[in-house]
Amino acid sequence: MKDKQPRTQSSPHVTSSPEAPELPTDKAFVLQLSRETGPSLEPFAGRVEHVASGRRVRFGDCAAFRAAVTYADGTDADYKAANALQAQYKITPLAAWAKPYTPKTPPVDANPGISMTDKPQAVILAMGTEGYFNWVAKRMCDAAPAAAADAPMLAQMAKIGIEPCKPFTLATLDPAVQAALKDVPQAALKKIEANQQSLGTTANGWIMTKGLGQYGTDYMKRAVVAAFG
Repeated sequence: MKDKQPRTQSSPHVTSSPEAPELPTDKAFVLQLSRETGPSLEPFAGRVEHVASGRRVRFGDCAAFRAAVTYADGTDADYKAANALQAQYKITPLAAWAKPYTPKTPPVDANPGISMTDKPQAVILAMGTEGYFNWVAKRMCDAAPAAAADAPMLAQMAKIGIEPCKPFTLATLDPAVQAALKDVPQAALKKIEANQQSLGTTANGWIMTKGLGQYGTDYMKRAVVAAFG
């Protein structure tokens, strides 16, 4: 099964996934893709249909398409099965299609300071409050600078010492504030989990979600998608 990706600024690409006979029935999906009309090169839209159950979900961008294809139920065995499928997915520049092609691997930090194999929730809990907010401040300084729309939130964060490029030290805060922030990772993950159903409307066992990848200042939706999307 092969489908062209939307044209990017560099060049069109082709996505390849395993042929249907190689897919286990509990993970097989029918993918129907269509390009948006007009010259604006908007992301494609389409539908994913589960072969065994016939359940369908519509999507509006590439991120939703990939999330559906690589779904895993949370067990180690299913992660292994999903990873085996992911290893067979390919994205090839159209100019190199049907020709020998070796993708160039981007630079990777071998020691990022956190586990890249543990579940994100476990990594966050292991950091603790001070470790997590220091990680956030560092990421906002280089890899993930805040958008202009985040300015009001940044101003609130700065009141308790969380600022891009600056170290965060819990001990410098008022004792009452320290106590309030002590269990923030645990409290935040519980709140995110409680909002899982807020991703969209539920129909026939599917959660129908719009606006994936475009969250603006809807921080809860962004967090829920990151944890469960």
